[in-house]
Amino acid sequence: MLRVVVLGAAAGGGVPQWNCGCAICRAARTEHSEIRNTQASIAFSNDVEHWFLVNASPDLRQQVTQTPQLHPKPGALRHSPITGVILTNGEIDAVTGLLSMRESSPFAIYAHATVLAILASNSMFDVLRPELLADRPLVDQEQRVHRQVLELKRHRVRFHHRHGRVVVTRLWERVRVGQIHIADLGREAFFPDGCRGWLGPT
Repeated sequence: MLRVVVLGAAAGGGVPQWNCGCAICRAARTEHSEIRNTQASIAFSNDVEHWFLVNASPDLRQQVTQTPQLHPKPGALRHSPITGVILTNGEIDAVTGLLSMRESSPFAIYAHATVLAILASNSMFDVLRPELLADRPLVDQEQRVHRQVLELKRHRVRFHHRHGRVVVTRLWERVRVGQIHIADLGREAFFPDGCRGWLGPT
């Protein structure tokens, strides 16, 4: 059964953003702590043992700490149920959290080939031991990410834009994977990348 945990739902910088004095960020720091939020990411699994992240935000350490499903199993000195990370793009807000995953736990990175090349060319990511990583290019509109029936595919979504209501399907060839559709035995979830409002699939 597909299970999805929302790790964060804020835009880059989170809420409150460190240098923002808008009404929302001021309220989040003071009387409305309930609106505080980390940067957008989800975790999903269909067996509660192997979890996949969609993007690795700069807030990843905090998100993992706050999510019991992502904790090491009892009695294990080194263990993580995080089996893979799916990157929708190569921007800072999507990849910086990978640096928090450098403590010798194996996992796979699923991303557009260009994003994988960006990581490989940046020496900061050398802290991720290559012998413990598996790079999996996303080359098709639909792809299995585990031996079970979890799949990803590009999906069209409708969202508000400053020029009105539009429908956008981002192209894989443009580096950004775009909207992710996760399907498992009749259950499904969507992760729209880079949209300001969600009205549901077309």
